[in-house]
Amino acid sequence: MRKEFYGVYKDLYEIYARYYSMPEEWFPFIREPWLRLADIRSVRWVTESIEQAISDLNLADRLRPDARYFLLVNLHQMVALPLIHPKVKDLDFGQLEADLKSDARTILSAAIETSEGGQEITASGLLKVISSQWDKLRVTAWEVWG
Repeated sequence: MRKEFYGVYKDLYEIYARYYSMPEEWFPFIREPWLRLADIRSVRWVTESIEQAISDLNLADRLRPDARYFLLVNLHQMVALPLIHPKVKDLDFGQLEADLKSDARTILSAAIETSEGGQEITASGLLKVISSQWDKLRVTAWEVWG
């Protein structure tokens, strides 16, 4: 990856998380109240899950910004938001939050094992890891896709 993209992905990660925590009046185009609340809550869960796993696994210097952003966007857009939709019945928010934390750790732990000699962990590396760890991910039990 070209060096300038390190800063680009770092910025995108921070902007994404900040965007979803802005005051509601800044988003007059969002007509669905559930989506606004879902965005705020779910992006916080995903971000905390990723950051906790990074901290616990001492990955701050090895996880490239593109990998961090890849996790954020995919866990938020493809897991958390569909599950928080009002059409989903009997959602256990506490369980979803716990599953996100577990899966972020599972993915990043496996990425450590597959990265060679302490190399950086990349978004493409995470894509491979997720594929190899699919059966171990707790969010798959929610049957959002598969």
